[in-house]
Amino acid sequence: MTDAKFSERGFRVGLFFCPTDLMPTYLLVVEGASDAAAMIDVGYPSVIGRANCSGNVSQVVSLYRRLKPASVVVIPDNDVPGIDGANRLIEALPCEANLLLLPDTIKDVRECIIAKENAEWLAGRIGIITNTKTFKNGSNEHVHPQKGLYAHLEKFIDEIENRSSMLAR
Repeated sequence: MTDAKFSERGFRVGLFFCPTDLMPTYLLVVEGASDAAAMIDVGYPSVIGRANCSGNVSQVVSLYRRLKPASVVVIPDNDVPGIDGANRLIEALPCEANLLLLPDTIKDVRECIIAKENAEWLAGRIGIITNTKTFKNGSNEHVHPQKGLYAHLEKFIDEIENRSSMLAR
């Protein structure tokens, strides 16, 4: 995993998530597509990324109402706008959501995951808050950061190809 970011600065539309990966056990809410991708990459598939720190409140609330996860954890960027936006989202959610603040020296989830000791700290905090240690793959081991997302996408592509070949018969 690198610290490179490939999203348009100031982009203000939509939520970033993989609909088939959202689970009723927990929902993580982060700021941005790259933070959501980083969480998926290390084994937390039930995550959504907001387009920015203050946007998408009604969309997150609507998604919460449809999914009804047992636990919601909002992890903002480590700056005043990010924390303020997270607090406004938590106030709008019709549930008791948890705010998880990153260590002072870390600016966002992606940066936190890059450093192994910080990634382990984050995994521990999420596990305590959500009362779960199991992820989609049924283990508490993290997916290798460089291969995890690609393996996930390869499996998805294989499933589509298999379905296509069955339909072609």
